[in-house]
Amino acid sequence: MIPKWKYTALRDEGILLSGIMEAPNKASVEKYLLSSGVIPLHIQLMRRNLITPLQFCGISRKQRSSMLREISTLLGAGLDLDATLTFVCENTTSRKVKSVSAQLRSAVRDGTTLANAMMQCSNIFPQLVIGLVQAGEVSGTLAYNLERIASLAETEQALRTSFYSAMIYPLFVAGSALITLYIIFTQIFPLFLPLFEENRTAIPPSTILLMEFANFLLNYGQLALLSTLTGACLIHIILYHPSLRYYSHWLILRTPVICKIHAELIAAQLCRTLGTMLQSGIALVPALYITKGAITNLAAAAAFESAINAVKGGDRLAESLSKEHIFPARTIILIRLGEETAQLSKTMLHAADLHEETTRVISQRIITMLVPFITIALGILIAWIVSSVMLTVLSLNELAK
Repeated sequence: MIPKWKYTALRDEGILLSGIMEAPNKASVEKYLLSSGVIPLHIQLMRRNLITPLQFCGISRKQRSSMLREISTLLGAGLDLDATLTFVCENTTSRKVKSVSAQLRSAVRDGTTLANAMMQCSNIFPQLVIGLVQAGEVSGTLAYNLERIASLAETEQALRTSFYSAMIYPLFVAGSALITLYIIFTQIFPLFLPLFEENRTAIPPSTILLMEFANFLLNYGQLALLSTLTGACLIHIILYHPSLRYYSHWLILRTPVICKIHAELIAAQLCRTLGTMLQSGIALVPALYITKGAITNLAAAAAFESAINAVKGGDRLAESLSKEHIFPARTIILIRLGEETAQLSKTMLHAADLHEETTRVISQRIITMLVPFITIALGILIAWIVSSVMLTVLSLNELAK
C-alpha cells in the first residue's frame, strides 16, 4: 500500500497550502511540490509503518553547527559538494554525524539538491536551515549561507552557555545552604531535643517551632524529599505536555521579572533569524513563516502568526507586531525604522545584538543579586536557630539555679 503524506507548503505570494497525497517516500512529495512552484514547509507521514532510520538518528545542536561550519569552510575552499560531504563523513569521530553526512552524500549523488536531502532529515535540520540552504543553492551563495547558519547557531549556543555558566555559583550556594540546614536540623539540633522536651514549658515559642520542624524531618524527611521530587516531575510533565505547553508559555510571558528576560530572548530569536533569512535573499513572507518555526515560545509564535497574516493583508510588519503586545517596544521601533529606510535585514541583525546584550545584562543583574540574597537569608536563618537554642539553654540554666 502506498503511504499517505500530509503536507503544508507556501506559494510565492505568501499563501499557505495544505493537503494529502500518496507517494512512495518523502522525497517524492518534496519533488512534486517544488516542481509545482511551492515551497514545502512541513511533510508528515500519516501512517506509522514507514519510518526511516534517520528519524532515530539525532545529533546535538553543537554537532550540527560544527558539521555545517565544516561544510561551509570546505565549499569556500573550492571543493565540490560531493567531495565536501565525503571529507566530513570520513573524518568525523561521531557515528551519528557520519551517518547523517553519508545519507546526505548519497542523496546528492542521486541528483537531488542539498536542501532536498536535508528535508529527508527534517528531524535533524530545522526549516530555518533548509530554507537558507535552498536560498543559497538558488543564488549561488551556499557556502556563505551555511556559514551564516553556523554563526546563528553558535550565537544562540553562546548565549545559552553564558546563562547556564552564570547560574552555577548561585545554585552551588543554594545547594550548600540547603545541605547546611539539613545537617543542623537532623544531626545537631536533635542533640538538644531530649533536654528541651523535658522542659517544654520553659522553652520560647521560636524554639518549639524549631523542635517541631526537626521532628518532622527526622520522621518524614525522606518522604518529604520523595514527594517534592515527584511533584517537580509532575509539574514538568504538565508544563511540557503538548496540549498544555501553549498555556505554560503564555503564563511565562505574564510572570513578573521572568517575562522581561523571556521577551528579550524571543525578540533576539526573531530578529536574528529574520535578518539572516532576508540577507540571504528570501522574500519577506516566506522568511516570516520560517522565522515563526524558530520561535520556541508557542504563545509568542501564535502572536507572530497573527502578525504574518496581517502582513499578507498589506500591513507593515512593525504595526502588525505592535498589536500583539508581546514583543518589546524597542523591537517594534527598530523594525519600523528598518522598513522606512529599506534596510530591514541589517536593522534586524543590529536589533538582535541589542536584545542579546540586554538579555546578558538582565541575567547578570538577577544572578548578581541572587548570591548575596541567598547568603544573607542563610545567615539570618542560622542566626535565628542559634539564638533560639542559646535562649532556651540560658532559660534552663536560670531554672536550674
